[in-house]
Amino acid sequence: MVLRSVPPSADIGSLRMWHVTLTVSGASQPIDHVRQALERLSHAHPFLLEARYGNDRAELRYWEEAEGMDAAVAIASGMLSDCKYWNDRPTCSTSRFACCHPRDVSHPSKVAYPSAMLDDRELVHDTARRARAAAHELRVMTREEKDRALVAMAHALEADAAVIVRENEIDTARARENGTSAALIDRLTLDADRIAAIAQALRDVAGLPDPVGEVVRGYTLPNGLQVRQVRVPIGVVGMIYEARPNVTVDAAGLCLKSGNSALLRGSSSAMNSNHALVSSMRPALTEQGLNPDAVQLVPGDTHESVKHLMTARGLVDVLIPRGGESLIRNIVENSTVPVIETGVGNCHVYVDADADIDKAVAL
Repeated sequence: MVLRSVPPSADIGSLRMWHVTLTVSGASQPIDHVRQALERLSHAHPFLLEARYGNDRAELRYWEEAEGMDAAVAIASGMLSDCKYWNDRPTCSTSRFACCHPRDVSHPSKVAYPSAMLDDRELVHDTARRARAAAHELRVMTREEKDRALVAMAHALEADAAVIVRENEIDTARARENGTSAALIDRLTLDADRIAAIAQALRDVAGLPDPVGEVVRGYTLPNGLQVRQVRVPIGVVGMIYEARPNVTVDAAGLCLKSGNSALLRGSSSAMNSNHALVSSMRPALTEQGLNPDAVQLVPGDTHESVKHLMTARGLVDVLIPRGGESLIRNIVENSTVPVIETGVGNCHVYVDADADIDKAVAL
């Protein structure tokens, strides 16, 4: 992300700030190259304040004299196309406008974005709506279609392992700078062997029986009416979890197998890793004829985006928190979306009568 102030020479009376989100069919280069290109783009266009890329979407915020929404979108598309890193010309997904003058900006790191422009709630809900549309398609998919997609996702992760490792190294380097413990950094770390194990886990899921349509129990009434309890997809499953990027793939795979869309909100400490993993899996879904919006990251890297996910009742069918006690308690107590509460886990050490007691206590 690049953030800067408007050029001092600008005619501030004629400028307005625009925020345009563009959908692209996918980068033709590794994701880290695309982000570097956006950095260079920000220096080539002095009126560009911010550029972001992830989940096949690019967001641009910039100052311009654009006459109306169509002109603003055309300007943003032109700037993004200058990167020459896309398979197709970007198309506009959503746009917002706000009258915000450069003279209101006191410091580039404290840009006064109006609330109408930085509507994180709208971004989260838009993502959930697309997940919901994908869930309607998934619920009628055959086992063969879902299993082929899972295997394709596994192949894609292995093929993109080098890119995923590079993105993960950014996360682990940031964790070390922040003084994160060695144990947490180990949980965060991905290497070729771990990516291979994650890919194999997807293949293992593909080998499981299809839960959709399974009859759990049933009976026949005296009048001959048959009553059956049958497993069906839930719809949109939101996963909120901490610094384990493998959960990103595990959750996506289990949701897909059970005919559900996955909305994934991992820890900001694994942001680069999670983006790389999801950016690898989504094209694999497309190649197999599935809607890529069945697997999405929740936009945003602040607690506000988590709150918007927790209150997206009607768009998200269930939330599953995975992490420490405080994370689970916060979601259970504050979510308006139904929550499947998981346990925080237990660790027991059984000590043999002949064991070294001091070593057992240390363990």
